[in-house]
Amino acid sequence: LKESYLRLFNLRIFSKIDFDLKNSGENQSEMIITVKERWTFIPIAKITGGGGTTQFTLGAFDINVLGEFLELGAQYENLNDNSGFVHWFRNPRLFGTRIRSGYDIWNVTRNRLLFNSDVEKGEVAEEVSAYTVTTQRFNFFLAQEFVYWFVWGIGVDHNRLTATNDGLSEEFLNKNTSSGFL
Repeated sequence: LKESYLRLFNLRIFSKIDFDLKNSGENQSEMIITVKERWTFIPIAKITGGGGTTQFTLGAFDINVLGEFLELGAQYENLNDNSGFVHWFRNPRLFGTRIRSGYDIWNVTRNRLLFNSDVEKGEVAEEVSAYTVTTQRFNFFLAQEFVYWFVWGIGVDHNRLTATNDGLSEEFLNKNTSSGFL
């Protein structure tokens, strides 16, 4: 019963789970499980900035789409006027079996800083350069659950990374020009 309770709780789609075990007589028992579904639609809204960079993200995901225990999510991102997106889908019980399947599609942009490596312990490293990396990614997977603690699977993950100076501040563009980076 404890394992069943934990497995139901770990689905993350119920806010309340109650077990009621009743003796029906003649070595028989009846168990009644009462669950209360929780709100599983999660909005995503984020604004960050610093170092001449501004990023905002808007999206949403749900781990129990239409009450079918399917996860679906999408988000839009904008980093210094570079638009991007992420979309994902998960099905933990493909065709009613214990086979998990899903995919991720990414097209995102991130700024990366490079620091001086000749720094004494305890000192702050100087930012010497920067670049903007765009990641285009597609990931697909299938995994068989044999028991809840043992899962075996296969997947395909394709990544394409592109580094540029796009969207960098004047300070970093000047540092890149003087150092010959990018």
